[in-house]
Amino acid sequence: MERLAQIAMIGIAAVVAQLVLCLQGASSWQHPALSVNRLKSWTTKARPLPAGQVVMAGIVLGYRLQRDGTPSKTLEERVDMGLHLFDQGLSKWLVFSGGLPRGQNVTEAEAMKQYALQATSHRPGVERWKLERRSRSTRENALFSLEIAAGSRWQSVAVVTSPFHQLRAGLTFACAAKQSLPESSRPEIWVYQEAAGSSQDRETAVNRLPGLWWLPQRLLEESAAAWDFYRELAALGYYWLRGWMC
Repeated sequence: MERLAQIAMIGIAAVVAQLVLCLQGASSWQHPALSVNRLKSWTTKARPLPAGQVVMAGIVLGYRLQRDGTPSKTLEERVDMGLHLFDQGLSKWLVFSGGLPRGQNVTEAEAMKQYALQATSHRPGVERWKLERRSRSTRENALFSLEIAAGSRWQSVAVVTSPFHQLRAGLTFACAAKQSLPESSRPEIWVYQEAAGSSQDRETAVNRLPGLWWLPQRLLEESAAAWDFYRELAALGYYWLRGWMC
């Protein structure tokens, strides 16, 4: 019993420590720790996309949907990043990659496209959007999207995802290309970085709320961000053990 009490106290202390970190904005350093810049020291096969460089396609990776089948905030941000890349003329094509989640009747790819079309039904360039509807994981995002890339003879692609997911996604795409495509069909793989300032602007907007009224919402957002961070650490270990990151 004494041993169980000690374990329980350690667990409670860990939870309290994480709550304190959440209130102090832990995601401001946790998520960048897994961002695209870490790729520089891990591999030369997937690198940060240089500013102004054009690729054949941007590949936007899926994320969980809300219960009503619409994109979560994190997924909306990924789509916004992909649209920024596409609208700036830095990618000639756009791929929305994400299959059918459990309990849903719409794929992540379709939900992303519908969100992207909300601004206007006559968005220019829509005919150069492709949907990859089969993937249920980052590994499958890579395999099925690279299959589209090879079939389209794209020579370069940019992976578009959240900062906390960029390291695993970049390494996974590099490994999937090596394992599933002949060398002559492998596109050059880059990872697109979020436009500077957008994350800071969102955080500042929360901090500007008067008094402590922002506390519950901030705690909720930071707790979700912490969950993404720790889940991603576990996924990195799992992918490394499976040989899915090169």
